[in-house]
Amino acid sequence: MSVRIKALIISLIQFAVFSVAGFVLAVSLFHAALLAFPVIAFMWTFWGFNILVLVTGVPVKMRYKLSFAFLNLLVIALLLAFCIIFADSYQAEKKTLYQTITIIVSVLAVSAYTFTLIRFIKSYWQPAKEGVLKLLKKF
Repeated sequence: MSVRIKALIISLIQFAVFSVAGFVLAVSLFHAALLAFPVIAFMWTFWGFNILVLVTGVPVKMRYKLSFAFLNLLVIALLLAFCIIFADSYQAEKKTLYQTITIIVSVLAVSAYTFTLIRFIKSYWQPAKEGVLKLLKKF
C-alpha cells in the first residue's frame, strides 16, 4: 500500500473520530464548550499532517506531529486562559502583571513554534519538494 493511500485512509478515519470526539467534548462541556478548543486543536493537528502527507506523498515523522500538536494545545489553552483572566481582572495593577506575563509567554510560544518549524522544514523540504514535482509532472 502506498504512502498516499495510507494517508488517505488515516485522514478519513481521523476526520470521523476527531469530529465525533470534538462534538462529544463540546456537548459534554455544554456552557464551557470553549474549553474544548485546545483538545480539538491537538487532535486536528494530526489530521492536518496526514492531509499534507496525502498531497506530497512524503511521510512525516511522529515527533513533528506531536511537537506541533502539543504547541497548538498549549497556545490555544494559554490564549483562553489569558482571555478569561483579562475579562475577570478589574484591578489595574493585576492587569499590568497579566499583560507582562502574556507578552513573555507569547514570545516563548512564538520562539518554540519557529524553532520547531525550522527543524521540520529542514528535514521535510527536500523530500516533499521532489514528491510535489513528481505529482505536478503527472498533470
